[in-house]
Amino acid sequence: SVTSPKFDGQEEHIYLVPCHQFELAPEMSPEELRAEGVTDTRWWTVDELKATNSDVVRPDGLGELIERVLEHGAPPEPWDLGTTNGARRLS
Repeated sequence: SVTSPKFDGQEEHIYLVPCHQFELAPEMSPEELRAEGVTDTRWWTVDELKATNSDVVRPDGLGELIERVLEHGAPPEPWDLGTTNGARRLS
């Protein structure tokens, strides 16, 4: 019988750091980036992030999350966004 792969417990931390726009200069080569699944690097507006889907940008709802931080400031504790699309606990 074939069993499906089990979630391996990967955990990611995403940091929002305010900065001025600058020329993006990844330390990895284009080939190394492609091997990691990165197909492009560029600046995004909040509206662009809100208009795209989770196949392009992770985590789901990133635009809304950034918009909330810009409006209300950083939360006192990190947000747990869960491990599935759309799962988020914002307190």
